[in-house]
Amino acid sequence: MAGPVIVGVDGIDTSHGTALLEFAAREAHLRRTALWLVHAYQWAPLPTFGASARTEAEQAMREAAVALLSQAAAIVRAEYPHLHVETAPVNKNTAEALADISPIASLVVVGGRGRSGFAGQLLGSVALRVLSHARCPVVVVRGDMHGVTRSLMVGVDVEAPATGPEVLDFAFGEAALRHVGVRAVHACDWQGYVTVTAEREEPEQLHYIACDRRRSLDAVLEPWADKYPDVDVTADVFPRSPSKALVDGSGMAGLIVLGAKVHGDEHDGVRLGAVAHTVLHHARCPVAIVPER
Repeated sequence: MAGPVIVGVDGIDTSHGTALLEFAAREAHLRRTALWLVHAYQWAPLPTFGASARTEAEQAMREAAVALLSQAAAIVRAEYPHLHVETAPVNKNTAEALADISPIASLVVVGGRGRSGFAGQLLGSVALRVLSHARCPVVVVRGDMHGVTRSLMVGVDVEAPATGPEVLDFAFGEAALRHVGVRAVHACDWQGYVTVTAEREEPEQLHYIACDRRRSLDAVLEPWADKYPDVDVTADVFPRSPSKALVDGSGMAGLIVLGAKVHGDEHDGVRLGAVAHTVLHHARCPVAIVPER
């Protein structure tokens, strides 16, 4: 069995909280693996608290966490009665708790809003910290969380450092689980590559660059199309910034998949680039970040 899907549970009394839970449960169901529900509570007693008061207060916080997780587990089991569900109340901050468990997970799922929960809010600090330190793929659930029948979009770089096999294998594997197609997007502002000469005018050069990039993209995708023959593949090349191409297309996607390079050794987490930051803040669908070695 694959590693569990792990989701941080901060509440189930909002539409976003229940949708986050449903998304994680569906991912565990598709992977035929366990779902771990984690609620982190951080106990920081005041210096004036006596030993007895500290014990009682911490116990009350833990009991509240256990009760919340029990409710969340009941919701999941009602929808997926055969899914193995574990609960874990953890006395840590949320980001640290999820990052610490991530080495044994196949996927970590986090919400895409801060604690105030406004629909238009940019990505919360907890999600950013989990993304920076997790050692497995992380899905940030935001935008339309119910587009599981829509194609999956993956951002692909064909120049060094090119998109790694971890990203493409995750994207095609996820599409196969969902029975949807993959839309591979390569985008670049090509104006910087154009030098007008007597031999070749600008429109001709742009067409040449587009054809060259499309050939490179097809070559990158070919091994994965062979490995996943039941997944339909569409390849698109755009003469604009990658972040704009991905955000513009996010409204028609069920999930966006991007890579992030591991910095230092594998224990140091990943370094999110400018494109990933922009997409995470503005995409209209969930976004998966996959570590690349």
